[in-house]
Amino acid sequence: MADKHKNDHAPAEDRADAPACGGRLSGAALEDHIRMRVLQKVEDYRRYEFPPAQSRTLNIFFDLVQEFESEEDFHAVCVMVPKVILGFDAALFLLTPSSELECAYSTMPQEDAVCRSTNHLPSVPSCLQGRFCAPIRGNRRFIDQLPFAPKDDVIGYLEVDPKGKLTPQDQLFLEKFANRIGFQQHLRMIHGANHDHLQFIRNLVKDIGHNVIVPNMYFKLYFNRLRRRIDELGELVVPECGDSDELHKVHQNLLDQYDEIARHYEQTSLYLETLLRQSHFEKGHYVLERRTCHLPSMIIDPQLAQNAGRFRENAIRVEQGERDAPDEALHLQVDVGLMAQVFSNLFSNAAKYAEEVDGTGKRLVVGWRHVSEAFGADADGVCFRVGSSGNPVAEADSAQLFEAGYRGQNSTEQAGTGHGLYFVRQIVELHGGKVWYEHDDGLNTFVVVLPVPARTEEAGS
Repeated sequence: MADKHKNDHAPAEDRADAPACGGRLSGAALEDHIRMRVLQKVEDYRRYEFPPAQSRTLNIFFDLVQEFESEEDFHAVCVMVPKVILGFDAALFLLTPSSELECAYSTMPQEDAVCRSTNHLPSVPSCLQGRFCAPIRGNRRFIDQLPFAPKDDVIGYLEVDPKGKLTPQDQLFLEKFANRIGFQQHLRMIHGANHDHLQFIRNLVKDIGHNVIVPNMYFKLYFNRLRRRIDELGELVVPECGDSDELHKVHQNLLDQYDEIARHYEQTSLYLETLLRQSHFEKGHYVLERRTCHLPSMIIDPQLAQNAGRFRENAIRVEQGERDAPDEALHLQVDVGLMAQVFSNLFSNAAKYAEEVDGTGKRLVVGWRHVSEAFGADADGVCFRVGSSGNPVAEADSAQLFEAGYRGQNSTEQAGTGHGLYFVRQIVELHGGKVWYEHDDGLNTFVVVLPVPARTEEAGS
């Protein structure tokens, strides 16, 4: 007859799903929290009164799980440590990704195991048929990172053959020992899942390069052929012919549509090849591929053209702001693809959020100026300003505009993820630049300051 084992004096915080400060505290508050937890643990272990052999078992277990790295070695340590020190035969059972119960390691015949299916998986420490079965729980805070959804957070159990009667003290110790196995096992499961995930991403990037990026290059050839055919049609238009006016309109419409499609293709290809760059995935962060670029003509003008249709639809008038910088200072060393997306995000936001506030219509003002020593002595910069008409952003929002996932109070009616400005900040700062928001002269302005290459760098580029 199964008899449920209960430890009323076993604190919940000892389990693998124990609450923690989660990084929310800092400084003196964090130190006070840790001091309190240390004292609580001192009191817990005083009440446990584990004899020396059991205390050594825990210490040796923690030492050996750091020494043995492979999964099989770890599982062997889990059952061999209590066997060698305490003389208990044991078996470790774990759930597989397909939610099947599997013996990971055992020092006793598997056919003698009490629980052989998930239907009998113990959720509380139990004495069954002369064996002590302690559930192994995962960490509740990270349970959703496992490749399966365990019931009651139980990812397996430790079955012990005591070869006699266990004292309540022995049962408490084995429960705590199972908790420590659970914490270590959960970390290893997450590590394994993350390793598989990263390997999948690496393979996916290679597949994208082979099946998307390379074939996409052929479109350039097709666009060139199509352009030649359109030009040939233009040469057939005879001014003296009565039907030439109509034919000329057809030719011009084809040419206009071709230019628009080709422009979208160029920008989409640039984004694809930049965002899906293999080095990003290999390094785990954006990797810049800098080249010298005249930023207004190679990035700002194409992005304005790309968004021109949206500006027209929203009745937004594009105006030139201050243009006070020598042309040589506008040749910056940037990752063209990533910087193009920076300005695309800023122009896209303007198209969504521009408002009429002074009776002069919706406006987008783009300008730049040279800033001496923007980054310190002998380190000049160029300040680019993208301003759209509208009421100022609330002070509570402005401080968080560039945070991941944050959306301001004025964005509830517009589709979005709150990622655009976070991306802008990431890329600008990767280039060694600065970005911020300000409101001036009826404009919500995003300011991007990028460093001007030193003369020695310019000469060598």
